[in-house]
Amino acid sequence: RLGARMTSSGATWSPTAATWAGNNRTALIRVPDERRMELRLADMSANPYLMAAAIGAAGLDGLRARSVPPPPTDRNMYDASDPVVAAAIKASPPLPSNLAGALEALDASSPLRSGLGDAFV
Repeated sequence: RLGARMTSSGATWSPTAATWAGNNRTALIRVPDERRMELRLADMSANPYLMAAAIGAAGLDGLRARSVPPPPTDRNMYDASDPVVAAAIKASPPLPSNLAGALEALDASSPLRSGLGDAFV
C-alpha cells in the first residue's frame, strides 16, 4: 500500500508481496476462518468502485486460467531472515512501493486491461 504510515512500533502491517495466509496481517490476502477472507490491498485513498472492478477482473482472469494459489505463508512476512519467508517472497510478485511502480504495473497488466478496457487502463 502506497500510503501506509509507520506505527510507533515501526510496523505498517501492510503487505509487501502477493502472498496469502490464515490469520496473518502481513500477508496480502488473509483468510482467518473458512467463512471469510480479507484482501489487504486497498486503503482509504482507493476508489471503491474501481477497486471492486479491478478485483473482479483479476478474479475472473484467475478462474479462466485455472490458477492455483501457492501454499499459505503463516509467518511474519517482514522477517526476510526466515528461510520460509524468503522463499515465499522470492516466489511471489512484489507489490509496488510507489505510485510510479503502481502505474507501471497497471499499464503492464493484461488481465486488468482486458477486464476494465484498454481505454481505461
